[in-house]
Amino acid sequence: MQYHTLESKAESVNAEAESLGLEASFTPTTLLTKNEKPPFVAALGPALAEARPQLKAHFSHSPGVYRYQGVMQKVWRRGGWRGMVAKPFLKLVSRMEMLFAYTGEEIPFELINEVRRMPDGRLSMTWERLFYFPEGRQRFYAVMVYDPQRQLIIDYLGNQGQLEVELHTQICNEVVCVSSGRQWWRIGNWRLPFPKLLAGQAQVCEWQEGQDFCIRVVIQNPLLGRFFGYEGCFKFVGILF
Repeated sequence: MQYHTLESKAESVNAEAESLGLEASFTPTTLLTKNEKPPFVAALGPALAEARPQLKAHFSHSPGVYRYQGVMQKVWRRGGWRGMVAKPFLKLVSRMEMLFAYTGEEIPFELINEVRRMPDGRLSMTWERLFYFPEGRQRFYAVMVYDPQRQLIIDYLGNQGQLEVELHTQICNEVVCVSSGRQWWRIGNWRLPFPKLLAGQAQVCEWQEGQDFCIRVVIQNPLLGRFFGYEGCFKFVGILF
């Protein structure tokens, strides 16, 4: 039998299970092999079931484009001389659509996730984060894929994937926690290790409050300490296609 989508296949399998008196608990992602699953499903495995239902769904999307909107209550940059040192760096990487130097409160926010199939069969998940500051829009773009050899998620940050970052994921009390690890700067065919003293180490927490998704991001560095971050909440708006 041919299925047009994984959803229709899951419905058929569940119907057959019910006819046999078995529990109908198949979802589109449970019918995928590990290399075919969205990055967070492959990385977290059964642990993802510990997250609350809507949060689990956010990280388990099948191929498509999904839109979220909300408000970042606070976007901050460290003060003092460390903040002054961080500001030129943030301005530089904003041209590559990574981080940015703007700060503020109650900043309108939009997130677009696209899950797409790569030539090797793996699913990638894009994260297009849009912050609407009074001074202008800032875009923070990344593509995440699961690497079965390294058994973790690889995050390609920037509009051309200039920065490659290993991501370590876990579920902590129903919260999806992500921390960055080793990093490489990508220039053409070159892949250069990024020194730890210069790298920005990210700590990200996402959780569910009612119908909202809430997020807290902190970027730190051995020399500058915690120098940038944002936090706020957003809601699922709909599927674009």
